[in-house]
Amino acid sequence: MSDTPRAWDAHCHADLFDEPTSVARECDSARVAVLAVTTTPRAFVPNQRLFAKYPNIRVALGIHPELAASKEADLALFSSLLSETKFIGEVGLDGRPQHWRTLPVQRELLRAILRLCHNQNKVFSLHSPRAVKELLDEIENCIPDPDTVKILHWFTGTKSEAQRAIELGCYFSVNHAMLSKATNHAIIQSLPIERVLTETDGPFVKVDGRPSRPPDVLIAAEMLARLWGTPADVAERQLLANASFLFQN
Repeated sequence: MSDTPRAWDAHCHADLFDEPTSVARECDSARVAVLAVTTTPRAFVPNQRLFAKYPNIRVALGIHPELAASKEADLALFSSLLSETKFIGEVGLDGRPQHWRTLPVQRELLRAILRLCHNQNKVFSLHSPRAVKELLDEIENCIPDPDTVKILHWFTGTKSEAQRAIELGCYFSVNHAMLSKATNHAIIQSLPIERVLTETDGPFVKVDGRPSRPPDVLIAAEMLARLWGTPADVAERQLLANASFLFQN
């Protein structure tokens, strides 16, 4: 990508597309930069190699909470790779019924990750379905520095939880699926515009029946512009400024 980004995808599983290098080339052409999250530390080095030719793809080091009880939650490997990146994701907590029983193990894993990252100027992309309160408790207890970047990916909490997250200095990455549900609009509108980012969560989110790809954040930007009552180009510039501040400093 020779030009500066036009937009950022703040949460994408770039390696999980059928043709990830094709997606990377598409991002290059569309001038869309990407935070490529990983679900296991075993994927981090392969992702670095896969996207080495694409300087505006940032590879994050992650352990997905769904893997907390499995061998893929390799904390020792995570620790050994920590100096290789500023970006941590996807990590967090998952309180959905199929993962509820592992929540205590998830919490122990997240606390260990946060301890390892303490005072290291990391940028976190955090997962929290049905566990927003629990995640915010961990942020409050384990990330006391308000300047640490904490991005709540696909936020599903209440207005009061959103307000608490704002007070804790959190950002919010918003995708097409969230914006397509009118029930989410009030919470999204309540967020400070300078704390909002766009994401795809591709390839898991669908747009027009196909897996969402990073350039689809431009669709999310248009949808946000309508919610904010502002011209699309103004919303796009705001979102770019928000992301550039976090990802390029």
